[in-house]
Amino acid sequence: MFKVAIVEDEQKWADEFEGFVRRYGAESKQPVASERFSDGMDFISDYRGGFDLILMDIAMPHMNGLEAARRLRERMKTYASSLSQRLRSAP
Repeated sequence: MFKVAIVEDEQKWADEFEGFVRRYGAESKQPVASERFSDGMDFISDYRGGFDLILMDIAMPHMNGLEAARRLRERMKTYASSLSQRLRSAP
């Protein structure tokens, strides 16, 4: 299952992104699931990992996407470092 987080405060764009995700699943014949978050603060406070892709608006109230990404990187620093090392050693 391919998991996508949609972090978007405007319903219109969240619906549009969800449509893209559904079409990707249909075209690739791969099961896809998406979960919506209304702003970066909600995403970071509820984050429990497991997403293959994060689609995030960079201009949101409370916490913009750039700040949310920075905080997410801090939370996942150990994981990101390990992943980076594995990617560098891959042929």
